[in-house]
Amino acid sequence: MSMKLMVKAMELKVGNSTRKLVLLKLADNANDSGECYPSYKHIADLCEIERRTAMRHIQKLEEDGFLEVEKRKGPKGNSSNIYLLTLDKGGDKKSLGGGDTGSPHSDTGSLGGGDPVSPGISHSFESVNEPSCNVDANASTSKPDKIPYSEIADMFNEIFEKTTLPSVRTLEGSSNYVKKRRRLAAQCWKEVGCSLERMRTYLEDFRNSAKPFYFGMQPGSNWRADFDFLMRPETVEKTRDGRICEVRLHA
Repeated sequence: MSMKLMVKAMELKVGNSTRKLVLLKLADNANDSGECYPSYKHIADLCEIERRTAMRHIQKLEEDGFLEVEKRKGPKGNSSNIYLLTLDKGGDKKSLGGGDTGSPHSDTGSLGGGDPVSPGISHSFESVNEPSCNVDANASTSKPDKIPYSEIADMFNEIFEKTTLPSVRTLEGSSNYVKKRRRLAAQCWKEVGCSLERMRTYLEDFRNSAKPFYFGMQPGSNWRADFDFLMRPETVEKTRDGRICEVRLHA
């Protein structure tokens, strides 16, 4: 969460109360650089609105310059969005409100048929491959690569230091165990968008939203999440979609 962006978003006029709530939710999820990637469902659930309403307001915020949307294509043609808040650039349009005014209740009342949704915005959240990220998950540990394995391990240990999750000793070496972990880290690196900032956002989102079960605090369960579990693409996807706080994943 970026308090700086939250304060800035609170002071802005966006032309609609529900749109303001959506913008505040995005700021709540963003890092200090303004990047976040919550799903439409997660935004809609937290704002207590319909998913299509959330999509419409995000589209309008983008049109008015308050954010930029990066659409990432998945292997089956599906997409997920990464948002970059550009609050200083927003509000230059002739009318921020457009024709979409009213309370949050009035926003959901017109969803029956012709809700305008941009065809470029996906309705699903398939796991995503980042085309600009050249990653060889099976590369030998002796070869130079662009994935900052040591930084990822240090970041994991820092973020989960005060939790019950086991720390990562090292991602360096040539043992089969280390190679397996590096392959998982490479997959996660690609899934989050090949960025340490996005990796941090993902790990912090998991820490802040995952159920106690994942930290081994459920009676009768001896299992808890670990580094390998968090590096799985399905864990990234469920955290991004807000389902990590709803559904138990199997180890």
